[in-house]
Amino acid sequence: MSSNWNNNGRYHGGFPAAVKKRAEQELPKVCAHCGATNCPLRLDHIRNTARGGNNTIDNAQWLCDTCHDHKTRAEAAEGQAIRTAKRTLPKRPHPLDRMMPG
Repeated sequence: MSSNWNNNGRYHGGFPAAVKKRAEQELPKVCAHCGATNCPLRLDHIRNTARGGNNTIDNAQWLCDTCHDHKTRAEAAEGQAIRTAKRTLPKRPHPLDRMMPG
């Protein structure tokens, strides 16, 4: 059983039903990345919610499964790189290094 909550307490449930319905009616049923039309499409956040995107129609696009999976993997790698960078402490000189001449 999967959960829509990640371990940071953020909700990742996707678009509300009303937005999905609007997308079905208003957005072109074509992959926004590769232009595919004759395949299953997923409603995707243009800017993902973890990076400040919202669940509105203005932040929605259709992607084919291949493009969606590629985008998701790229976003996950970017997020991991950001988390790793935040964990890396800046290198500071040892206090004794300041007392001893070069």
